[in-house]
Amino acid sequence: MRRLEIQCDPANLSSAAIPAKLGFIHQVTIAARVHVPDAEPRDTMIWAMDRRAWPGSPAAVHEAQWFDVDGRRLPSGQVGGLSGR
Repeated sequence: MRRLEIQCDPANLSSAAIPAKLGFIHQVTIAARVHVPDAEPRDTMIWAMDRRAWPGSPAAVHEAQWFDVDGRRLPSGQVGGLSGR
């Protein structure tokens, strides 16, 4: 694993606060990225952390669950040596 990302809707202030508390860096906010049926498109915030920053980050003390791009859970042995706790 080289880079971890968290994506969230900036309108959800509680969700947007989590990556900052965990030590992720706000990379970009993309306007109208998520299209919702019968609603206006929503913006998306992208937060990131590279593998070098992980061990010393506030995120590293929490139990982590890892997922691939399709949302399938990865066994801990497939995340390139990163672990939570």
